[in-house]
Amino acid sequence: MQLICNRSEDRSQSICLLPLKKQVILKDMKIDLLTSIVLINTIISGCHSVQKKENLNGGNHEIEVNSKYEYSGLPVKNICILDENIDLVGTISSCDFIDESHYVVATVNPASIFIYTLKGEQIREIKKTGSGPFEYINPSIVRGYNKKIYVWCSQQLKLTVYDMEGNGIKEYAFFDKAIKSFELWEDYVIMYVSGGYRDNFIKIFDLEKEQEVFAAGEKTNEHIMLSLMYMSGGLSISNDTAYYGIPDKLLLKKINLRNFTEELFITLKDRDFFVTPVTEEPMDIINKKRDKAIDYVGKNSIVMGVFVTSKHIIMKTEIGEFINKGNYYDQSKRHNKFYYFDKMTSELIFTVKSPMESNNNSLYMSNKDGLYHIREDINKEDMRYELLKIDDDVVLSSLHTISQ
Repeated sequence: MQLICNRSEDRSQSICLLPLKKQVILKDMKIDLLTSIVLINTIISGCHSVQKKENLNGGNHEIEVNSKYEYSGLPVKNICILDENIDLVGTISSCDFIDESHYVVATVNPASIFIYTLKGEQIREIKKTGSGPFEYINPSIVRGYNKKIYVWCSQQLKLTVYDMEGNGIKEYAFFDKAIKSFELWEDYVIMYVSGGYRDNFIKIFDLEKEQEVFAAGEKTNEHIMLSLMYMSGGLSISNDTAYYGIPDKLLLKKINLRNFTEELFITLKDRDFFVTPVTEEPMDIINKKRDKAIDYVGKNSIVMGVFVTSKHIIMKTEIGEFINKGNYYDQSKRHNKFYYFDKMTSELIFTVKSPMESNNNSLYMSNKDGLYHIREDINKEDMRYELLKIDDDVVLSSLHTISQ
């Protein structure tokens, strides 16, 4: 068991990523599962003088989800097997599209960055491990933006920028908190901050000025508890709009990045999605009653990602429950559920419900064409990765046929 600790520069905060190698029973099969749970040990509190504007009354409405929207199963297209023609690939921690024909993956054990084509060919490895300039120790999140690669090192709380050739361009080390995700827009970085403190969890920084310019999002007790799950919540960018999800609620908010105003995009009611109230102080449970905290996560639904395509806003959730059986997690009653919204009208188009295959929610990415997933494929005792595309055309065709 490996323990990776990320500490802020002043050493007053410690956030640990604890990978637990478990055996999972899923449809009477046992498969390996890498479950990542973020454990927050201490809290930083502080004050920030930042801009906060909200407009939560404009253009939003609540949708009640029923069976007419739902497609059962996850139709996928096999895109490619990820080749290892330059170097062997370790455990993938993150992935993102650079453009329509290239994507980047970050790995740990060993730490490295690879650029791939949609045919699965490695065309570049950016292997710069260490604590020096343009080096990383634990590349936990990677993003592609404007033909550049942005790498977040969770060990150093540092954001490093490379060009497509792997040359270091710039690095930013003024951050003081661990994050779940980040996105880029012009000279700004939008960060989804993790941790158990009761501060805003959406932070926007001006990279040139190296200062925070906007903050949003308030945490509930339930949010803090469900944030134990790595990559819970969700953040994505489309043009000049940032969309983000909240772990404990079926809703999406959006931020206009030109004037830093926020409004509610959509709210859902779905009887599949339930979260029980937390009446105790969540950090007391997390720090003193770890088994109870993990049990809470396993018995409640959770929002696990937000993705944008040319037509859709997609929210990924987990519903049902998983049960700790001691030497494995039984996920036979746990499902992924995807909600597809029309990008222009915010109407719910359909939902897709499928059994859990993998707990690595950091291995989803989207481009204008759709939602993609990198998953492990075990072939004759040889583990490899494959890239899949969620086939929403199959879903639309099926639901259209049923409605006729």
